[in-house]
Amino acid sequence: AADALYYRLYYNQVAGNTANLMEASRHSHVPNLRDHFVTPNLARDVYEGEESWKSFLSNTNEHVEGKEAIPCTIADMVRFDDASPSNISNPLFELYKARMKETVHLFYASGWYKHASVQRQHIDALRAYRSSTQQQEEHETPAAKALVMWRDSCRDFACNVYAYASITSPMLKKMKEVLVSNGIESMIEIGAGTGYIANLIEQAGLPIQALDIAPTSNCIDSFNDYHGKSPSFTLVEEGGPSSLLSIVQIKKKALLLCYPPPGSLMARDCLKNFMRSGGNYIVHIGEFAGLTGCARFETILSTNFRCELRMSCPSWGTDAAFLTIFKRNDRRCKEENAVLIPCSNCSVRPATKRCLLARSLAYCGKNCFLQHARSRREIFRERMVYFDAGNSKYLDFDCGMCYCTIEECRADVTETAAPTDRAKN
Repeated sequence: AADALYYRLYYNQVAGNTANLMEASRHSHVPNLRDHFVTPNLARDVYEGEESWKSFLSNTNEHVEGKEAIPCTIADMVRFDDASPSNISNPLFELYKARMKETVHLFYASGWYKHASVQRQHIDALRAYRSSTQQQEEHETPAAKALVMWRDSCRDFACNVYAYASITSPMLKKMKEVLVSNGIESMIEIGAGTGYIANLIEQAGLPIQALDIAPTSNCIDSFNDYHGKSPSFTLVEEGGPSSLLSIVQIKKKALLLCYPPPGSLMARDCLKNFMRSGGNYIVHIGEFAGLTGCARFETILSTNFRCELRMSCPSWGTDAAFLTIFKRNDRRCKEENAVLIPCSNCSVRPATKRCLLARSLAYCGKNCFLQHARSRREIFRERMVYFDAGNSKYLDFDCGMCYCTIEECRADVTETAAPTDRAKN
């Protein structure tokens, strides 16, 4: 409750929803999110959780199963980031690490996550999810109530103030390396929001033009539904899908779509216009068959592009976000459709089922599910999910409780036309 109050106070202040007596100096009465949660005297559980976090990391395998060369667990991402010094200022990931320390201290070190009553709540949440007919709940992550509320308190306002995706410096470095090696000189982002991700890319040394139908720094005649009037982190100009029809030298640019809105045709329209103008590379940050984009966008992407790079994003426990780079197919050659959701174990075959308790887990079949058991336990532990032997049947690949088919995941809310490039009040 206290965290939620703090977030609300800070967000209302920076979003322009409350008066700021120091407006002229642009100083905040409420400390920013990153500073609050990394300051010992302000966020005691983060400070007290330092030893719990070290213990948590020491009990985590550094090289989990599977064939991914890039870190896919939270522990590995943190280790990899800490071992890769960077001059990039990334307050969202710093905040993320602080909240993970707090989570481990409160839920893991205390033994809460193993309690029998918590396991029953997970099972009840799975049953409720399976019986729900509410469209807005289709992409929720079922869990014990306290864990659901905690995850939301960690994620929601951070996303409003910064960005919906968290990425690390090593991810930025790898993304730039792949793009530059293929002749890409700059990027263009549609739906840039606060410009947070665009700012990270600029810091990484890759020029980017950030566009949004309602830039947060210029919400006089419009309102940004996701970020309000939160301060922008770089210049975000007004523009939308149609802006891609007038971009010069587009073959040397990569299109960035970060968390395109779900159930909207915005991502599809961007991709179609980008292709019509001759663009060849797209960077997508989000969750396929789920929280971002739409089925029509995914169909066009998978049939016209091939995946060059896939990296798992740090998860707040409620999503399965990946940073993926796609290259347009040579139209003279017949190529197989790109795999948007590969198996978590073999990383080659398309997944047929996704885990409801940890959405980043998806498998092509029972054999890969069984082979990935050790890694899966690590990921469940990071999500504060534990089932003892008596309840392990609910985690079985074929029991119909914990895993849904990818087609079920893809049955998203009704797709709506993308808003015009000029946002309305």
